[in-house]
Amino acid sequence: DAQRVEQLQRCGVCTFDNHESMAQCEMCGAELMVTTTTTTEAIAAEAPGAEAADAPKGITVVKLSFRAGGASGFHASLKDALAGQAWVASSLAELTDEPVASDGRRATSGGGISTILSTAHESERARDETLQSAFADLDALTAKAKEIVGMAEHLATQLHGGKHAPEHAFRQYLLDLGIDSPVTRDTAGAVFHSELARELCDYLEHYVAQCGGSVALVDAYCLYNRAREFSPVFPSDFAQACRKFADLDLPLRLREYPSGLLVLEDAASADDALVLARVDSYIASFGPLTASDLAAIEDCPLALAEERLWLAERHARVCRDEAVEGVRFYENRFRPVQ
Repeated sequence: DAQRVEQLQRCGVCTFDNHESMAQCEMCGAELMVTTTTTTEAIAAEAPGAEAADAPKGITVVKLSFRAGGASGFHASLKDALAGQAWVASSLAELTDEPVASDGRRATSGGGISTILSTAHESERARDETLQSAFADLDALTAKAKEIVGMAEHLATQLHGGKHAPEHAFRQYLLDLGIDSPVTRDTAGAVFHSELARELCDYLEHYVAQCGGSVALVDAYCLYNRAREFSPVFPSDFAQACRKFADLDLPLRLREYPSGLLVLEDAASADDALVLARVDSYIASFGPLTASDLAAIEDCPLALAEERLWLAERHARVCRDEAVEGVRFYENRFRPVQ
């Protein structure tokens, strides 16, 4: 046909010349880069029986040929593409100069005020979610803590009525763990210091006995507050409660030495006569003593050991020798006659 010049599409993969209406290479199946369209005049020339009036002039018509089948699958894909209306999202992206997701929501661009605001909102939302999760965990922990405290109070109430040694030991373990119900101003009210003094004796009596009958007030305060955990006692309240030991006839006493050192002592074993007797026995067994030697022997703080040696000197039981290496205490062989 002299009026029709056939155009061939060369495949970029296998260089096969395909018909102008082919979208894929007939040889290798690769996509053809150039899409050849025919106008209404070319269609009319190829099919002389068709009338040009069927396709208005100025409208481009694409002819699709399915030589090896697949027309139904292509028709289904075409319907899905028309229903998705991807060109609407593309037009919206061009108008706003921002990318638009497939669901129609505007995506975040790389800069600008809108990006800064969007980032701030996202950060705030993430922070709110984190705080909500944290508070939820704290609420769960508080609920469990209340259950454990209630269980400890129930066990302590049962153990208060028993006199058996295993029960007393188990109660002491509970106190050592610090899970017994602590005395507070809200629960005790006007008798807060008296109730606190009783609780201090219950908790520290065994510890003071293990330490030879005397414990520095600072060490006792740290040990007790560590057991109370989330409800510590102020130092002034602690000292005031310890001063009530004698008035309440409790087994512990608060003693203040001339240097200002405050010590908790066992009323039965921390008498001055007993301290002096121990110092005499140590000097008789080990010879002259320094404060560090006495602290190592009795496993007590150095300040308390010094106070005990000064006490022995005031009672004329020892005499001191001040040298470059320190102060050493000797037996006083010139004791006054009693």
